[in-house]
Amino acid sequence: MHRRFVALAGSERRAAPGARLVGPADPGEQLEVTLVLRPPPRGGAGSPQDLGGAPSIRLTRAEFARTESAQPQDVEHAEAFAAEFGLRVIRSSPVERTIVLAGAAGSFARAFRVHLAQYELAGATYRGREGSIHLPEALAQGVIAVLGLDDRPAAERR
Repeated sequence: MHRRFVALAGSERRAAPGARLVGPADPGEQLEVTLVLRPPPRGGAGSPQDLGGAPSIRLTRAEFARTESAQPQDVEHAEAFAAEFGLRVIRSSPVERTIVLAGAAGSFARAFRVHLAQYELAGATYRGREGSIHLPEALAQGVIAVLGLDDRPAAERR
């Protein structure tokens, strides 16, 4: 199936400063990657403002689920995308607006149109990527982040 893929806004990455490219990532390495879905549109029927209060209103769990959950079409697009690329949905939480996918690094690289590689930095290696993550246009409208494609260190111990 031919679809138009677009770069996910804000997903551009570069190698960590001082990192050295070692080689391609192991395409068989098993990964878990989290898709973070967009919040629902604001101000419509059922929004916190519609419930009779300011945006800081306290919501019951049921009200929160009804007003803050991912849009059903975003979840459907993400699950269909996963199936198309041989990725498994291991957790889907519309209330948290996250979907966790599992599969081989090579499948993720094909699905997101990225090149995963091994880098060395300060005596340690990490899996990383350069450039943007790409998604089918319909899915890109509903996804605000893709987490877990790389495992570079994000913080240092003091």
